[in-house]
Amino acid sequence: MTLGNTVDSLKIAIVVGTILSIINQYDVLISWDFTLKDHLRIFLNYLVPFCVATLSREMHIRKENKNK
Repeated sequence: MTLGNTVDSLKIAIVVGTILSIINQYDVLISWDFTLKDHLRIFLNYLVPFCVATLSREMHIRKENKNK
C-alpha cells in the first residue's frame, strides 16, 4: 500500500462518508444532539468506504502483478 493509494482512499471515504452521514444521520446533524451511538455510526460511515476502497485497490494491484 502506497501513500498515493491511501490518499485516494481517504478522498473516496470523505465523499461517500459525508453522503452516507447526511442520509442516515440527518435528524441528528440538524438537531446537533449527538450520543455516543451517533458518533460511532458517523465514524463507521467514513471507515467502511475507506476500507472498501483500500481493499479493492490492493486486490486490483495484486491481480495485475499476478498477470505480469
